Amino acid sequence: MHGTRLRLLWLPWAWVSVVLTASTFQAVFSRESRAAGVKIAQGTGVGNPVVFDGSGVHLDRPAIPAQGLEMSEPQTKAPDTPTQALFEQGRRLLYNSTTMEEFSKAGTLLEQAKDSLKALTENDPNNPLNFYWLAQAEFELGEWYAAEIQEIGRKADRRKAEEQFKLAWKVAEHSVQLDKGFSDSHRLVGETIMRLIGFKGWRFAAANNSKAQQEIKRAIQLAPKNAQVHKALGLWYFFTPRMFGGNLNKAISSLQQAKQLATDDHVSFLANMWLGQAFLKKKDKPKAKSHFQKALEIYPNSGWGKSLLARAQP
Repeated sequence: MHGTRLRLLWLPWAWVSVVLTASTFQAVFSRESRAAGVKIAQGTGVGNPVVFDGSGVHLDRPAIPAQGLEMSEPQTKAPDTPTQALFEQGRRLLYNSTTMEEFSKAGTLLEQAKDSLKALTENDPNNPLNFYWLAQAEFELGEWYAAEIQEIGRKADRRKAEEQFKLAWKVAEHSVQLDKGFSDSHRLVGETIMRLIGFKGWRFAAANNSKAQQEIKRAIQLAPKNAQVHKALGLWYFFTPRMFGGNLNKAISSLQQAKQLATDDHVSFLANMWLGQAFLKKKDKPKAKSHFQKALEIYPNSGWGKSLLARAQP
């Protein structure tokens, strides 16, 4: 299949809020996941992972300087450095690959970015920004391992994906400890917790989903104009069952705010993709179609976007 063009399919994932029993979890999760278009892996009761989130830093106050990672804009615009170039190229290929060769290269580039960021944290162990970017690289590697590609029978490596998300959580927590006023570190803690729920199940959800929401809301308090944190809150409302605080209208409101605030193409892509899925859940196919089309203007080769756009056709 070397060089063969592929339609990469990213299967949606989900998390849930606090649950009381395994049977309650299974019933609520399965019903609401089907409504959201989430594929349930047979015999597991949890959603298959999807390539999900990317990076971007927003600070309402001056960033603490990072070796090789100084911020060039207040929101989501990545700095022009060799390390960041590796990360951005790897992330783009992860979401926008056309061949298996490109997809494999995405993993290689993200690994290289991670290694470079590890070196930065060792050289400057008190700098929270370096640890934030390392956590973000670990997160994207988790998404790379979690991806499924139907055309070539590539299965998700759930064990390695879970390991990467655990590392991302640990490193993001360390960034928070170094600077409790760093909005995006709080946001990333929340998102890694939500991402791990799909791997670790209802007991983990019961113990940690409220913490995910708290971290995201803290991030909003610190940086209310940060598109990333509004997107994260929108996803919390989208995937959490109603009986535990989920709310589709609140999800749409938060995602729309994220879309309006976004100055970075990757964040705009994600906001449009999840708005499209929210409107699909509301059975509003014209609005869903519009958002998927806008997302595909950014990543035109996205198999995730193409598959959902097909579902939004009349």
